[in-house]
Amino acid sequence: MSDKYRKCVKCGASAFKDPTLTFHSFPRAGKASSCSRLRIWAEYCFANVTEKELKGLHGSHKLLCSKHFHRSAYTDDTMKKLNRNAVPNVSSSPVETSQQHFVSEELSVPLQPTIPNVPILSQPPDTPHKYLSQVNPSVPSQLSVLDEPILVLPDPSPQTIILKSPSVSKSIHPENQLGKQQLKKCKKYLNKIYRLKMALKKKKNVKGNRKCFLEALTKTEYFEKFNQYLNPAFGVLLQSQMTNSRRKLQGRRWTLNEKILALAIYKKSSACYKLLRRMMCLPNPGTLKCLLNRVYLPCGVNKKVMASLKEISQGEEKKDNLWVLLFDEMSIRKNLIYNPKTDAIEGYQDHGSQGRNQQMASHALVFMLVGLRKRWKQPIAHFFSGDSVTADRLQAIIKEVLAECFSHNLVVVATVCDMDGVNMRALNALGSTVDRPFFIYNENEIVTIMDPPHLLKCFRNNFLKHNIKCPDNFATNAVSGTDIFLELIIDFILEKIEVFASISEVLSEV
Repeated sequence: MSDKYRKCVKCGASAFKDPTLTFHSFPRAGKASSCSRLRIWAEYCFANVTEKELKGLHGSHKLLCSKHFHRSAYTDDTMKKLNRNAVPNVSSSPVETSQQHFVSEELSVPLQPTIPNVPILSQPPDTPHKYLSQVNPSVPSQLSVLDEPILVLPDPSPQTIILKSPSVSKSIHPENQLGKQQLKKCKKYLNKIYRLKMALKKKKNVKGNRKCFLEALTKTEYFEKFNQYLNPAFGVLLQSQMTNSRRKLQGRRWTLNEKILALAIYKKSSACYKLLRRMMCLPNPGTLKCLLNRVYLPCGVNKKVMASLKEISQGEEKKDNLWVLLFDEMSIRKNLIYNPKTDAIEGYQDHGSQGRNQQMASHALVFMLVGLRKRWKQPIAHFFSGDSVTADRLQAIIKEVLAECFSHNLVVVATVCDMDGVNMRALNALGSTVDRPFFIYNENEIVTIMDPPHLLKCFRNNFLKHNIKCPDNFATNAVSGTDIFLELIIDFILEKIEVFASISEVLSEV
């Protein structure tokens, strides 16, 4: 059936007969407030309604037209949509409350056939009009659409009633303005009730919800006692799982210790971290990168890293506080980046305290400390160079890094680097030679060691580059000259290994 043929259950009006009407379905039986509204609507339209019929009113598609609602029951002046708490105007008849349906501003109606019991007041034309004190309930609906009908009798002879427009009654009686103020107050109180209801629902969830129970369990003293018997890293991981296991991805929150633990796993193996994220709750890699961006790493020696290493080495024995300084240089792509934290453009040559210029950096020099007895390492300084760093500048940088290490109670006993020409010239300038492979810095003897993989590589390259052969008549114990040459090579390598073994023994006795 088309919507224009559907009728009001109270008065039988339809949109086909009166297109200006709007129709509203019965409220849905759900919450307590909706059930109370539904009961008021049902009692207004029907005599006796059972509980079963009450629940089926919304599904039966029964409608109630706009004649039965006051203007204040609508959300705006268009009178198309009802308020959340709108109910029919029970105090007056349906026709009286439907003020929006007027055919014209003034209606002239014969007096005798329609209002037989209304007393007629005759007045002179100049006297002001008065209200009628009595109205017969049998008046047709067209005469009682106003809240207070006004009958004007300018002359007793023409027996007519003039019905004024609603704007006149509004100007005389300020009841509509008072109703709007009361409606605003009601809305305000309903919003307060709704907020209190939601707060009460949250408190109930804290007591009965499983995920809130697990989160509250981590804050109890029993969990803290239990955590004392666990590994610290496992305790942090267990607490993070209990806190975030039942939360959505966007609602998970992580402490600083949990982020640091996850960052350690991620830096060890990104593939392993992805696998663990499928099995348990771990921070997103983007969260870990944001954590790293908060760490300020200026060119030169990092003071905060050195202070942390000093704290770690304070409680250790002297033999465990021995370090090896590694340094190496690598080529990088030229690029300029603006850093908003420091308000500076990065990508130029920067040697920390040694100075900075406008030449674009193409090489990066990194220094790292490695424990001689303990298996762990930590970068402590980095520098950017326009071209490969010069030997004089490298010598000054090595002295600066060694000064920072000894000032933080970190005993450096050796340096390791490759056999690059710049590195060899800088070490020779510090005092290291082939016969005496060490130099003295502040009365501390520091051994210079060439990187063993580079030694083997250079040894191989010499044989590939130069054509070395033995004489044809050179033989010992019926062995050809080539085999003797290989035996000599093996003896040379074993001899060098003995030299490195003796150096390691000396370092262990320090």
